Amino acid sequence: VGAGPGVDGVRVVLAEDIDLPRLAVDGPVVTVRRATGTGTGTGTGPVREAPARYAAALDDRDALRRLLAMVAADHGPIGTVILTLPPEPDGDPHDRLTRATAEFAALAGALADGAADGAGLLVLTSGSVHARDGDTVDLGTCALPALVRTAADEDPGRPVRLADLPATDPGAWPAAVRAELADRDRRGVVAVRGGTRLRPLLAPVTAGPAADRQAQGLPSTGGRYLVTGGLGGIAHDVAGYLAAAHGARLLLVGRSPADGERADRLAGLRALGDVEYRQLDVADATALTEAVTAAEARWGGGLDGVLHLAGADPTAQWEHLERHTVARETPEGFAAHYRAKVAGTLAVADVLETRPDAHLVLFGSVNGEFGGHSFGAYSAANAFLAGFADHWHHERHRPVHCLSWSMWTGTGMNRGRSAAAAVSRGFRVIDPADGLQLFLDAVATPHHRLAVGPDPSNPAVMEELDPDRLRAGEAVVAYTADGVAPETVRAAAAAGLRRCPVPVRLVEVTAVPKGADGTVDTAALLRDTAPGRTSRPFTAPVGEREEKLAALWAQALGGSRVGRDSSFFDLGGNSIRATRLLALVEDVFGVRVGTQELYEHPTLAAMAEEIGRRPAA
Repeated sequence: VGAGPGVDGVRVVLAEDIDLPRLAVDGPVVTVRRATGTGTGTGTGPVREAPARYAAALDDRDALRRLLAMVAADHGPIGTVILTLPPEPDGDPHDRLTRATAEFAALAGALADGAADGAGLLVLTSGSVHARDGDTVDLGTCALPALVRTAADEDPGRPVRLADLPATDPGAWPAAVRAELADRDRRGVVAVRGGTRLRPLLAPVTAGPAADRQAQGLPSTGGRYLVTGGLGGIAHDVAGYLAAAHGARLLLVGRSPADGERADRLAGLRALGDVEYRQLDVADATALTEAVTAAEARWGGGLDGVLHLAGADPTAQWEHLERHTVARETPEGFAAHYRAKVAGTLAVADVLETRPDAHLVLFGSVNGEFGGHSFGAYSAANAFLAGFADHWHHERHRPVHCLSWSMWTGTGMNRGRSAAAAVSRGFRVIDPADGLQLFLDAVATPHHRLAVGPDPSNPAVMEELDPDRLRAGEAVVAYTADGVAPETVRAAAAAGLRRCPVPVRLVEVTAVPKGADGTVDTAALLRDTAPGRTSRPFTAPVGEREEKLAALWAQALGGSRVGRDSSFFDLGGNSIRATRLLALVEDVFGVRVGTQELYEHPTLAAMAEEIGRRPAA
């Protein structure tokens, strides 16, 4: 909606109908009414209905690009664009989320195309975040926070933010909107409650005693459970544990037939106990209800719980990350991930309507909490699980746990895949045996939402921790010598930090890592200067190819000193920088290297060798 201090520009409000006096928007304002669109670039509009009133299909990237160009031509440069997504209590959550996603993605795409260059993007919701007691979750927008966090990572030069406003206090909206317009630096997600801006934070959880698991009701000896996710990966591991260790009677459902390897897995599970498999789509509420009812008749008792693990496999995206940014993801891509996690969860909820004591456990991903560059659809689908868990817990008062996992290794969709990307983001790799223990620990806690696997010592995760749970252990002074004697640096630091209440540690670095916007990359710097960090001895690049490639690495990594044995991830590489690097490699060498290949061969020498094996395009 607006430009902050020192930023001139037109305010553009994308909304069906909005009360501008209530929002107290000042300065030049135009409003855009939602018009019917197709989402394929062929929608109607944009149409100028009045000097400051337009209509356009908000799910149409091309229409939005032309709209913003029209507004700029009519009124001047655009400062900030707001997308309003008000709650619709009577609408179907899956349909509303699909529409909200299409509009946000189309707008992100139009801005990525250069429309309204430099403009900020602010999304206004009411109910996408549960922040305080009494909040009501809007299932039609609760997946948007992860999508916004992903878009903010993918477009680091643009302030992209979601502000969730209080549904019960519309009088607080004007001040809240003014505060958001005045802040051009904050990115990600905030919730405004009682005049205070809040953001989601993590706090460590201690596992309770094993005896508490029975009190939680899961898993119970001889219990009856529905397990979605078929016979693949983690679902198979969890089902095997429940059958073998607890004598659970299981109904497994999945879309794939039980043939080949799945047939062998099913036979192995049946050898452990009472296990039935039904081939069906978890999003089909009718088929799911019929299968559960038939299983209960055979068991002679009602369902004790549901473990919802079904989801779409996103691993193929690693080969083409640039195609799966929020701005470029297709409606079919979003639909594929939403089917099991969104429509499937709603179908499971339908089954549980008449089974009020059944415990629901939702298996999601940490991407739902943190977002994920080029994995926006996957992240949003998993964020829906967290939002639904808030709704089920706070509003329905039903037993539920949402477990947002980091990477399980050696099983399921991650079998045979490198863990380097997860580790670089601060997510611990989970062995299946450890995962089963963590599952038991998690469902024994009273906390209905848990992120399982973030490494609190990793700087990227540390930024997301509740500061009340942290303490200052030391002050780190990182410096580049650049001809200055270390004694001079120490003397200057001693003068400035004489009263510092914690120990001071000076660390010489070869280069201070910078982000895409030119500011210091604090997370990378802390990682580079971590105590006990082992580093390989520096060996200069050998040959023209390695020297040329080292220059590209330094460009992508913000000026790091690169040796032939340097690891891309040890130098602060992540998926964003990987995408940048591979684009540079293609431009300079004329060959295409996949992201997964970089994760499997992360050193400069190995990448140079890989480039040498490939013919130029």
